[in-house]
Amino acid sequence: IAGRAGARLHVLNVVDIQSTAGWFSAGGLDAAFVERLTEAGEAAVAAVAADLREGDPDLAVEEAVVRTESFDGAAAGIREYVAAEEVDLVTIGSHGQSNLSRRLLGSVASAVVRRADVPVLVVTRDEA
Repeated sequence: IAGRAGARLHVLNVVDIQSTAGWFSAGGLDAAFVERLTEAGEAAVAAVAADLREGDPDLAVEEAVVRTESFDGAAAGIREYVAAEEVDLVTIGSHGQSNLSRRLLGSVASAVVRRADVPVLVVTRDEA
């Protein structure tokens, strides 16, 4: 879709500090641990971006890793990024591995679909 429209594609990973630390984390998280999470996010984003560029070398791809401490989790980080970068369409993967009430989409995808101010395209990964 981005290639045909000549649009910029954003590949985003959100490091969810609150979820990682837990609701009652009194001491916070070790800075080195948060940095490792960020580095893992950067590696994941770089791999996806490389795959996209391999499929379409002319595709404009923006890579980003952001941190959120919102109690709304990764979905809040996605919404904040979408607003800041003026993204027109969110494409989000869904694992569907959350509790039974969210089984079809997964918790993050479900929250983004419910609260996003732009259209959301949900895709699933083929299990090969």
